[in-house]
Amino acid sequence: RKQLSQHCSNPVVSFDFTKEQANQHQSWIDSVKFAKLIYITGGDQSKFMDIVRGSRLYEAMHQAYSGGATISGTSAGAAVMSAVMITGEQRGEREGSNLKSVKRNIVVTAEGMGFLRNSIIDQHFIIRSRYNRLLSVLSDHPKKMLIGIDESTALVIHNNIARVVGDSQVVVVSDPQKIKVFSSEKVEFKKAKIALLGPGQTFNIR
Repeated sequence: RKQLSQHCSNPVVSFDFTKEQANQHQSWIDSVKFAKLIYITGGDQSKFMDIVRGSRLYEAMHQAYSGGATISGTSAGAAVMSAVMITGEQRGEREGSNLKSVKRNIVVTAEGMGFLRNSIIDQHFIIRSRYNRLLSVLSDHPKKMLIGIDESTALVIHNNIARVVGDSQVVVVSDPQKIKVFSSEKVEFKKAKIALLGPGQTFNIR
């Protein structure tokens, strides 16, 4: 609240919903529905979605978004923006560890908030070298645009145009061709598009 108050004079209220409150706390839900800016903090994106998914709070957030509100988030709060959400869990790997190879069906995904329909967000991307994870998810979802956002960096998206702001970079990978899956579940593909974008650069998320 202190940080946000430096940039606006609007009332700033923090909510910590339980699963029951996401359906029953009407005054909180109304505050979300009519908010001008909704900021989702970091933590555990799966825990967030377990509480919000299918609730009246979920509907309120989408009503706010449809009404022109800015929806924003950091870390886990960025991951939940996608319709297909990277959970952070990995099949057969220690949770949170870097993948040692690029494989199909090794990164666990789940339903996110769906504010971004055509792209999948990963975060802390460059500093944590999450390339294998991103490429593995790309092999599972070749029609999606995979976007890795580094720390101290953000995407500002308006009318499907994404603009990079902050101190570092954003990696965008899409359109893999001729995907081949081996018996080991390792994959290969050709001619994928990749872009490394710095502050001020833009791209179309469609």
